[in-house]
This record gives sequence, C-alpha cells and structure tokens, in this order.
Amino acid sequence: MRAKILPILGLLLFVELSLADLLMTWVLLHHGGGRVYESNPIAGVFHARYGFTGLAALKLTTLAYVGGVSLHVSRRYLVIGLFLVLFACLAAGSTVAYSWRILDMVP
Repeated sequence: MRAKILPILGLLLFVELSLADLLMTWVLLHHGGGRVYESNPIAGVFHARYGFTGLAALKLTTLAYVGGVSLHVSRRYLVIGLFLVLFACLAAGSTVAYSWRILDMVP
C-alpha cells in the first residue's frame, strides 16, 4: 500500500520543479536584457504570440497532462508510472539547473 503513494510524491516534486522552471523562465525573460529567449520552439511560438501568459498556460497545460498520464499509468502499472514521473522530474530539474546556470551569466 505504501508503494502507491510514490507516484503522488513524485508528482508533487514534478509540480515544484515545473513551477520553478516557470519562475526561472520569467526571471530570465524579463531580466535578461533581451539576450535571453525561450529556446523551446513550441514554447517560443506561444511566448511570441501570447506573451508570458501564453507561455505559462502552455507550461501549466503540459504539467497537467504529464501529471495526469503518469497517475493514470501508475494505477495499473506502478513501475512504469514511477519511471514516467522520474523522467518528468529529471527533465524539469535539468531545465531548472540549466536556467540557473544561464542566470549566473546574465549581468
């Protein structure tokens, strides 16, 4: 029974990392002096067309989709669901780490 809580804990970590990514993106875009841009092509289109609100909507929609899929899969295939959550956390965490590195370079 305890193992079934792991996907939920992983999802909470993914939510935190995704929100950190959104915050780092905002900081870099607004305080980067025009030298920083959204390098994800899909997110870049949303940012260009709808501003930061569109970018935030895309990131939150992605968060909800990945979280929902991970929880759904975890109900039937616990190990696969855990791997999905782990991969999502690694992807979001590496993005936050990369953004942090870029933040050190921006004056």
